[in-house]
Amino acid sequence: MLRTGLSSKCRQLRLTSERIVALWQATSLSVGFTEAMIFSLLTIWGLDVGLDETGTLRLLTTCIIGGVILQLLFGFVANKVGRQRLLGLIGLTMVAASISLPISAGAAIFAAAFVTGGLVLALYGLSLTLLGERFQPEQLAIASATFLILYQLGSMVGPVASGGAMDWKGTWGLTAALALAGLVVATVALFSRHAPSSN
Repeated sequence: MLRTGLSSKCRQLRLTSERIVALWQATSLSVGFTEAMIFSLLTIWGLDVGLDETGTLRLLTTCIIGGVILQLLFGFVANKVGRQRLLGLIGLTMVAASISLPISAGAAIFAAAFVTGGLVLALYGLSLTLLGERFQPEQLAIASATFLILYQLGSMVGPVASGGAMDWKGTWGLTAALALAGLVVATVALFSRHAPSSN
């Protein structure tokens, strides 16, 4: 009975660890994919929706400013609702922001870019923080290296895949890619929220 119980517990822990690793691999790819996509193609997207060159530079600048300013807000919210839940909320909000971008006009498009920048840049720091909570100290070096490798892979794939989507569906291609990344992040947060910490 004791051997059976221990064997069952070991299988449960192994499956939990495998699930955590798989989910964080998906998160790493999504973070790199999203950041590179926004910083590489947002100005091109702005030209496609009718902004001039000055307008597209302002759009990108607004996005970056949102990424800097909103980190303070996200840090406060993370302490209130929890980092895992916030990650899921960010993913869902990214989906909503991606839908609002192509249907916005005038000042609203800059407001949407401001929020999008905050969401995208929050993913990196929040994901690394959660990574530190999920793995033991002796595992962090390998876990962090894996995170960065997958992040860079996502950074390479993001602009290429999103650019192809824009060639296929125009301005909706970029927003669809952003929505997909947000959906992946939200799904990761949902299915890993009950996974125990390894610390």
